[in-house]
This record gives sequence, C-alpha cells and structure tokens, in this order.
Amino acid sequence: MITLEKFEEASELVKKVTNPTKLIYSDYLSEATGGKVYLKPENMQHTGAYKIRGAYYKISTLSAEERERGLITASAGNHAQGVAYAAKKFGCKATIVMPTVTPLIKVNRTKSYGADVVLYGDVYDDAYAYACELAEKNGYTFVHPFNDLDVAAGQGTIAMEIVQELPTVDYILVPVGGGGLIAIPAYMAVGLPMHYVYGCNKLSSAVGTTFSTARFFKNGALELKVGLAAAAASFLGSALASQVVLLLPDSFLKLILLVMLPVAAG
Repeated sequence: MITLEKFEEASELVKKVTNPTKLIYSDYLSEATGGKVYLKPENMQHTGAYKIRGAYYKISTLSAEERERGLITASAGNHAQGVAYAAKKFGCKATIVMPTVTPLIKVNRTKSYGADVVLYGDVYDDAYAYACELAEKNGYTFVHPFNDLDVAAGQGTIAMEIVQELPTVDYILVPVGGGGLIAIPAYMAVGLPMHYVYGCNKLSSAVGTTFSTARFFKNGALELKVGLAAAAASFLGSALASQVVLLLPDSFLKLILLVMLPVAAG
C-alpha cells in the first residue's frame, strides 16, 4: 500500500537528484482557457524528464545485495536515462535494453551516464521481454518503468510538490503513457483539496492506458475507489485528449494546473 508517509519519504530523497521545478504561470494558456493555468516544467530535470524521480527512489529502496547484482530495465528513452543516472549516483552497474529504433540521441545520452545499452527488437515489448530474460539469466535486479509501487511513489513526488506550492489547485492534467503517473495524483486527490485529475492521451491509447493504470490496483495495492478514479481519469482523458479542458465551462476553470511532461513515452 502506498501511503502519504511514503510520498513524504520519497519527496525528501529525490531532492538529491532533481532540479526544483517551480510552477510557471502561463499568460497565454490562462487567457485561452479563461482560468489560471500553471506549468510544471519537468523537462528541466537532468535527464530531461520526471522519470529520474521514480528510478532514484526505487533504487534507494533496494538492498545493497540487490544493487550489487546490477540493475536492468527496458525503455525507449526517458526511463532508461533515469535508471542510468540514478545507478551512477548509487555506484552500481546498469544495463538498459532499448528497441533498435530508439533515436540515437537517447541511446547516447543513456550511455553517457555509464549504463551498458543493449539494442534489441523493433518495439518496446520485444526489448522488455529480452530484458526480463537477461535479468533471470544473470541475476540482475529489474527496475520496471511503471508497474512498480516504489517507482510510482517516486513519480508521485510531483503531485506532492504541486499541492505544497499551490494548495488551492482544482485540476491536474497528466499526460498518460504506461499509467505510472496518472495513478498517483488520483490517489493523492482522495485526501487533498483537489477536484479533478485528468489523464490525456490519444484516442487510440484510451483502452490500453486504462488497463495499464489498473495494474497498480491489483491485489489491493491501493484502494478500489482510488483505482476506479484513476482508471476513469485515464480513459476519459484519453478519449477526449488534451481538449478535455477546453470542453469544460469557464465556471469550472477558475484554477487549473497542467503538468508538462515530455510527450514521448519511455
């Protein structure tokens, strides 16, 4: 079970490797929507994305023996760099399996943090399957990109920072890929003064996003009502894409917060 205490612990730990990303008020978006719109520029992190948060916190929870065995993951870019950077900070070896079609700039940046990069398969699923095979064969510790509660808690530090800086926030819009980020603001919203959390994605990703978000709530990992809220947010946001905000009446747009994250999944 992820608790508020776990979020607080993660929030303190990730400060060691993250840049402060204070909210930025957007005149353009505020004028366009009739509300107050803020951006949280997670693209300003060392690795260019928020995923350093989840990777670092996950690795911090591992035992010395688990880290000494070496880490492995599969990713097309952002999680790869997060794990590579975090592993370097902890002084442990990291192997990253990436699809062969991964942009060269992401491959090189991952290597620049000291990780061993293995290119395999044409799509992420191929790379993931091979990473699991290598983990079993060599005894590596697998760091999942999103289907892991410790990784999710690390990503959730974004929501913690948002609420601390802007306690009166009404809406959080979250780009959705694997579902690791949308679940956490939805969970925190249960006990915080926040009205809605929307997940935004392409219509074609709606069903897949809903199912991947649901993975977090299997076996009672989080409360059912929270799981349903997150899944609904993922599906609704995906189905309506980012236009969901523009479809709301102006009266509902008194205060909106947009979480700006890289569009590319990984």
